[in-house]
Amino acid sequence: MIKMDSKTRECYPGAGLPFITTAASSDTAPINHFDVQRQEYCDGLTTGMHAVYRLMFAIETGPLKDFGGEVAEDEDELFRYVVEDVIKAMVDGIDDRRGAAVGFLCAMSRLLRDHAMGKPWRESMMDAIADDNNFALGEYESSLKRNADLVKAVTPAQPVSLAVAPKATKKPRATKRATAGALA
Repeated sequence: MIKMDSKTRECYPGAGLPFITTAASSDTAPINHFDVQRQEYCDGLTTGMHAVYRLMFAIETGPLKDFGGEVAEDEDELFRYVVEDVIKAMVDGIDDRRGAAVGFLCAMSRLLRDHAMGKPWRESMMDAIADDNNFALGEYESSLKRNADLVKAVTPAQPVSLAVAPKATKKPRATKRATAGALA
């Protein structure tokens, strides 16, 4: 059982995919075919890619055949339901799941392109995930450099003292009386 968005949801029995869920407390609750965690956009891209990998692995290894018609009649119908929920998450921007939806669709696009060129799906997915990780690392390093450049730009060349300067003492003004006494 997993906790998502203040609703207790559980992986749908027999689905074998962690993102296919239903409400834990109800037998008649609708099935969500793309129930991924809320997260920042870039982190969601990786989550979407992992969802594609899990879906492809499940289709290849065959645990999807025992759905009994509730989740889907077959792999084709399941894939349609998943894609429909992915598109809903992307278009509606549902609860910070847009990044995962975009990651899912980008991974599927790459998978189709690579498959058309004869590349095995696992190799294609591993390359996509590695590229995503390298992109994230590059963005992180670029962010560190930008921050260092900003600190350098706003740091003055000469150190500035923040200590309060002591008040200057004024010399006493010469008065006529003091001047006359000094002359005598």
